Amino acid sequence: MTFERIRDVIAFTLSRDKEIVSREARLKEDLEMDSFDYAELASTLEQEFGIDISDEEMAGWKTVSDVAACLREKTAREPSRPHAAGWKK
Repeated sequence: MTFERIRDVIAFTLSRDKEIVSREARLKEDLEMDSFDYAELASTLEQEFGIDISDEEMAGWKTVSDVAACLREKTAREPSRPHAAGWKK
């Protein structure tokens, strides 16, 4: 899984320009995410990558890098499940 793929999913889900979804971008301050955005993003990422994301894991997301690190850790230790019709670019 590449950062670019993660960035594309985040940008698409939040309807943001890919260029502002940098590794250092802060989710609340820079991308203006609210609690509904967090839930929507987690749901989309779960479907796209075939993983489960807990509320505790989501609460640790402060930057795009935090999201990427969480996903890499989850996909490394969890067998992925088939994803549904998922996200389309």
